[in-house]
Amino acid sequence: MLRKLIALLLLPFTLLAQKKESFTINGNITGLKDSTLVFLNDAAGNAISQDYAFKGKFILRGTMNEPGFAKLGFIGIQNEVEIFMYNENIAIKANVDDFDKSTVITGSSLHNDYTTYLKIFNPLKDRFNDLGARINTTQPSKQRDSLMNLFEQNKKKVITEVNKFTATRLASPVSTFVLYVVNPVFPGGVDELETRYNNLQPAAKVGEYARAIENVINDHKAKLAAASATNEGAIAPDFTQNDVDGKPVSLSSFRGKYVLVDFWASWCRPCRLENPNVVDAYNKFKEKNFTVLGVSLDRQDGKEAWLNAIKQDNLTWTHVSDLQFWNNAAAKLYNVNSIPFNLLIDPSGKIVAKNLRGTELHETLQRILQ
Repeated sequence: MLRKLIALLLLPFTLLAQKKESFTINGNITGLKDSTLVFLNDAAGNAISQDYAFKGKFILRGTMNEPGFAKLGFIGIQNEVEIFMYNENIAIKANVDDFDKSTVITGSSLHNDYTTYLKIFNPLKDRFNDLGARINTTQPSKQRDSLMNLFEQNKKKVITEVNKFTATRLASPVSTFVLYVVNPVFPGGVDELETRYNNLQPAAKVGEYARAIENVINDHKAKLAAASATNEGAIAPDFTQNDVDGKPVSLSSFRGKYVLVDFWASWCRPCRLENPNVVDAYNKFKEKNFTVLGVSLDRQDGKEAWLNAIKQDNLTWTHVSDLQFWNNAAAKLYNVNSIPFNLLIDPSGKIVAKNLRGTELHETLQRILQ
């Protein structure tokens, strides 16, 4: 009986703890016609809340799943109000005839941060755009050098302002937004972005821009890992793709031989121009424990073109492809961003050379296979 009583006493507190936070927007728009539908959408355009205005006033209630941008709109009126918000009690005052100058938003600490950002960074952004346009239309000269110096000074100013802004707003998701939009000017690139992002508090690392930054960081790390995995001296990552007859062929099946993994495609003009050189190297060294494995970046509908190119260019070695164009799994594994591209792998599976072209291919094979 005592246990049941305790459970009943705790029930309201449990329900209170589980209740999701919500926002309230009290609006007062001078000149807004009665029965005007007022609506709030998230950044993706999904409806969050709506109400009908009466004497210019309305109340919107709802729940934001995460902090971010929302847009306040009015049926029959083109103007809309952008708010950086979360689940807060917000008041909006404006005049329907002049939203840009009359809108006042109070009660949202996040929107206050966003307003501060606009005041600081909009002039700097305009300065960037002006200098960029002038640099692009100015021929190399002392004047252009002077403009470039001004451009670099403006970049330093931006970074200084980012430092000031984020240092006093380490828990604000607006700081995350600022890091995302400004990161292209960081001299340290993605590494600097990651360091700055890691300095923020957990409360700031939520929402659309936090995910965007984390994706940038993770993609950068993946590319570094792929590049490291394909450095000379590394064991070549294994892969398996189907050959021209649809039979699976793995790179590891070539262990015991020197193999040139050659990334190319039938539609790639530079590849086709290099193919005769690869043919000469293959014919010259194929009796010295050397072969070639062609990996094609042809498209799903390009198998016939791939097969025709193999025949036309006399490429008599093994060929594989998943016919996924630039999404070719092997190409992504080896971080291939342009073709032709190749790697020379020794009998133990270790990468011994990369991107061999023309006479360099012959000279390298001669040195290794002599």
